[in-house]
Amino acid sequence: MRVLTLYEPWATLIVYGHKKIETRSWLRNIKGDLLIHAGKKWTTYQKEVCQIPEFAEALKSIGLTRRDLEKNLGKILGKVNVLGGYPIQDVNPGFYVNLTKIRMPELMFGGYSAGRFGYIMEDPRILKIPIPATGHQGTFNFEAPDESLYVEKIVAREGECLQSQ
Repeated sequence: MRVLTLYEPWATLIVYGHKKIETRSWLRNIKGDLLIHAGKKWTTYQKEVCQIPEFAEALKSIGLTRRDLEKNLGKILGKVNVLGGYPIQDVNPGFYVNLTKIRMPELMFGGYSAGRFGYIMEDPRILKIPIPATGHQGTFNFEAPDESLYVEKIVAREGECLQSQ
């Protein structure tokens, strides 16, 4: 299965359903299930980002602290279904790529400048126990975890955290 490495806190925000668009400077044909890996890097900037109100509120709503993020560095946290990647400036009815449809805090969680691309993600699934893995730039392959290793089902409503059912 394909894996995408992201820095924290962005990786956690994706697998918990708070970040639904991953923005990149490149466009690749990425669709379907994608594992989300939290990179090992943990900089002062990343720690400071966790203090920004939108980030702090999202992390608090899922019961995680900065220290919890540190424990998951270098691990696969879960997976999402990627609907595809689109130029930020495109208007795609039904998707969030049109900037007029993107609302806070999603705007705070990505880089939406012209020339970038947004990968639309849905159906986040959280692993019960994150899996250690070495990350890479771009995407890389990793053996797909068994379905029994994921939290049973997660449900999110706009502005709420994901919960097991």
